Amino acid sequence: MRKTLITGANGFIGSNLIPILLNNGDKVIAFSVEEPKYKIINDNIEYVIGDIRNEGLLLELLKDINVIYHLAALADVTLSYRDPNLYIDVNTVGTLSVCKASLESEVERLIVVSSAAVYGEPYYLPIDEKHPLRPKSPYAASKLGAEAVALSYYYSQGLPITIVRPFNTYGPNQGTNSVISTIINQAVAGKETIELGNVSVRRDFTYVSDLCNAIIHL
Repeated sequence: MRKTLITGANGFIGSNLIPILLNNGDKVIAFSVEEPKYKIINDNIEYVIGDIRNEGLLLELLKDINVIYHLAALADVTLSYRDPNLYIDVNTVGTLSVCKASLESEVERLIVVSSAAVYGEPYYLPIDEKHPLRPKSPYAASKLGAEAVALSYYYSQGLPITIVRPFNTYGPNQGTNSVISTIINQAVAGKETIELGNVSVRRDFTYVSDLCNAIIHL
């Protein structure tokens, strides 16, 4: 039985990843900074409350862990302008803690989930991995910093790392401020006209279960 740990397990993507891993036969440690909103009753899952910056706790949890899915992050772009220090501390320094503990614990694979925000405004479409990186918010900068930290451990220490940059994920358990949730909520409320913001923006939407399945097959 493969043993996996998910940081940020209480979040949108993490909470959707858990049932897929359980259905695949994994034993899961769901690690989050707060009590789980979507708790699953299953003999093969353990919920742990804690902070990813707590390296001692991480080392305890990583005993015999095969794969880590690192999703823990502060993700509100607007709030990142109000408290950029906190975003750098949690998202970038927190990833450093995860990398250090992963290296010491000799995990087989660390999956670091970043964000398409690291690209900023596109020079061209569709964006590919060769597109320049130019983060436009403290949040985006903190995620790019997390990538750089992870890559430094790959190049210097050989830590087996894969970085994922999701684009516009949607689905169950998502917050109400996303565009898909906004459309659904207006429709459920019976509004005759759906009100949107900038309709000239082009986006590629990814259903959350498709993203989760992609991540676990890396």
